[in-house]
Amino acid sequence: MRQEKKMRQEQKMVKKQFASIMVLGALALTSQVAQAAIVTDNFNTADTTNLGDNLATRQSGTAAPSGYTEETDTQNTIDGNKLVKTGGGTLTLNTNLVSYLGANKFSVSVELDVDVGGTLGWTSMSLLSATDNTRGKSPFSFFARDNQAAVSLISIGYGTGSAVNTLNLNAVAINTALGISTFSTLDNHTYTFDATGSSATAGTFDFLIDGTVVANDLAYSFSDATSRTISWVGNNATIGKFDNLSVIPEPATLGLITAVGAGLIWIRRTFTI
Repeated sequence: MRQEKKMRQEQKMVKKQFASIMVLGALALTSQVAQAAIVTDNFNTADTTNLGDNLATRQSGTAAPSGYTEETDTQNTIDGNKLVKTGGGTLTLNTNLVSYLGANKFSVSVELDVDVGGTLGWTSMSLLSATDNTRGKSPFSFFARDNQAAVSLISIGYGTGSAVNTLNLNAVAINTALGISTFSTLDNHTYTFDATGSSATAGTFDFLIDGTVVANDLAYSFSDATSRTISWVGNNATIGKFDNLSVIPEPATLGLITAVGAGLIWIRRTFTI
């Protein structure tokens, strides 16, 4: 009897240890998936006019690695480990992101510093659809001016595709939001759309600079659910230096967390009895 009791206790202890290992493994998996990026590009390669150079390494860990399509290839280079966008030609990330975004929570983020080009100089990044296929039609875009005396330094496109609204942020508004006194688009900053999709075409986003919300709960509504591509364009007076592009689900985890939670309950019930 004592021997049998001892064996049952040992078996129970082994099952508990196994359950603990399974729980830790499941939680680690959840954490890793939560951080998985749809697209990232750090642009770390030797200076080049070939935007496809060293692409696999630059986009390592990306779920949907992508090349680029250039309207005018002489206007885009990689220099100093940054994407350098010059002139008015459009540059587009080839991956169609529509199946990754939709009614999900996600972020689109990029670092940018602008070179002085003139009082009307600007550079931009936008999320486009098949119908809303230019910066001016996109309800999910921003552009930065190079003139620090301009009425607005950052302009955000939101609202309805092809009939968008524009929110203009001047230096005073940005300084107040960030708690600083000397914001300049000529310096390197991180610009982020933190979005919550409500359907395949619509949702809301907060716009952040260096991790701080400067505009919140802006609605967006695209005209179609056919495609979502990232596009850059500027005018001939301005150079935009972009870095560390990322499109990240936050979380493509909700469904996973639910599944993992159910799995953990099953593990505990199965192996701790």
